[in-house]
Amino acid sequence: MKRSIVILLTILALLFLCYRLLWVFLDISTFYMESDSDVNTVGKRFLLLSPLIIFVGIWSTYRALRILDGTLKYSYSVILLLSLYGGLFGIVFIDLLLHASFNIENYMFINTIYVVSFIMLAWITFYGLKKYLVKN
Repeated sequence: MKRSIVILLTILALLFLCYRLLWVFLDISTFYMESDSDVNTVGKRFLLLSPLIIFVGIWSTYRALRILDGTLKYSYSVILLLSLYGGLFGIVFIDLLLHASFNIENYMFINTIYVVSFIMLAWITFYGLKKYLVKN
C-alpha cells in the first residue's frame, strides 16, 4: 500500500514537472529561436520527451523503494537519476518563484539562475539520497 501511494504521488509530481518544464523550455526558446515555428518545434519535441521523463522517474522511484525494502542491491544509477530529477524540480521551483515575483528581461541572468538552481538541488538530492539509502 505504501509503495502504491508513493508511486501515485510520484506520477502526480512528474506530471506537474513536465507541465512546468514545458513552459520553461518555451520561455527559453522564444529568446533563442528566430520564428514561431521554431518555438512550436521545440514544444513538440519536448512533448515527445515527456513520456520518457515520466517513465524513467517512475522506474527510478520504484528501484529506490526496492533498495529501501532491502530486495535490491544499492546502485549509484538510481541515485544519479533521482538527483537529475531533483535538479529539474529546482528549475521548476526557481521558475515559479521568478514568475510570481517579477518579470526579468535579461535572459542570460535567468539562464544562470536556472543552471545554478539545477546544480544546487541536484547536489543536495544526490547527497541526501545517498546518505538516506546507505543508512537504511
